[in-house]
Parts: sequence; structure tokens; C-alpha cells
Amino acid sequence: MNFAYFRKSTKSFDETLADAKKAASTAGLVVGEELKLNDRGVAFSAVNPDWLAKIVAADRNLIGFVPGLIVVLKDKDSVFVGVSDPSLVGKIAHLHELHGMIEEMDVTYRKLVDEASAAGPRTITKIKLYSTASCQYCRMEKAFLDEKQVTYEQVMVDTNQAAAQEMVEKTGQMGVPVTEIIYDDGAEEYIIGFDKMRLSELLNIK
Repeated sequence: MNFAYFRKSTKSFDETLADAKKAASTAGLVVGEELKLNDRGVAFSAVNPDWLAKIVAADRNLIGFVPGLIVVLKDKDSVFVGVSDPSLVGKIAHLHELHGMIEEMDVTYRKLVDEASAAGPRTITKIKLYSTASCQYCRMEKAFLDEKQVTYEQVMVDTNQAAAQEMVEKTGQMGVPVTEIIYDDGAEEYIIGFDKMRLSELLNIK
């Protein structure tokens, strides 16, 4: 599971930082003071108090998974901007009554990072579906992907020991299905089980 959403910026450090703050303000987020990260970069808070209040009211233990810290980092000759994974709250706790709000939060923070970096949103370059012949949920997901005409590679871990070991090493999971999403920037994301809602969100399936 990824815990952050980062994009490599096409701009200078100062331009990226300024545009990140501007995008946060435009999105209606409350922008806090800068925190210097030695010579590595800068962090600042950007939160929507209403979102925060509703999540804490639903379950105060989720406070650590609510995004809101924007980070602009220097790495050699590159600049990166990121935020803790905006969809993490939804992955950790299935708060059905707040689903719409969590989806809005996810879109807002990802858009902020995309705009600040001017790199645009990530695009998916490859999808792997780790399955076994006897798994009914694997068959359900395969049927769903086929119906939506999604291109993917199915990997049968019951007949491919190397692939099974790779899946366990990457995710810590021994059960299937596991869906691996690979992005154009090399980032990877894993969906455990047949999560139709998350698949539809990531693959932009209506």
C-alpha cells in the first residue's frame, strides 16, 4: 500500500512551493506556516476544517491518516511535491456515510499536487491481476475487468511459484485476488481483494 502521492515537478523549487500554496488556497484549504526540513525542502499544512471535524467525529483514531501536510522536496537536481495518500482514510476505514466527502478530499489533494508540479495526473501503464484457478473473487474481478474492456495481465500464482513469492514480498498478502497498478512514474499501488469501488475509482470506470 502506498502512503503518499508524489509527483516530480517540472518547475523550480520556489515556483513549485508558491504554486502548491496557491493551489491549496484556491481549493479552499487553510494554509499553515512553513516548516523547514533542513536543506531537503519545506512542508506546510493545508486542511479543510470541516473534513477534519467529520472524520474525527466518525472515528478519532483516523486522525493520523487524514492528509493535510504538503511537502516540497529537493532531491539532487529534481523537485518533488506530495501529500500523504488522500485515499488512505477510505482504505483504512469503510465510512460509507462519508464516502462522498472522502472522494472529494482525494480529488482535491491529488489535483493540488498535479497543479503544483505541472506534471499532470499519473497515468496507469500496466495492471496485473494475481489469481488462482479456485478463487471465485478472482473470477468475479476478471469478469468485471473484461466487461469494462480493461487491459490487464492475469498471473496465476497457484501454478507460478515465482509470481506467488513476488506477490507476497510486495504486499505481505498470501490471499488473492491482488491487483497491482503500475504508473508512468514507476509508482505502484496494490488492491487487496475484489474492491470494485476502488478499481472503478482508479480506472475511471463509470
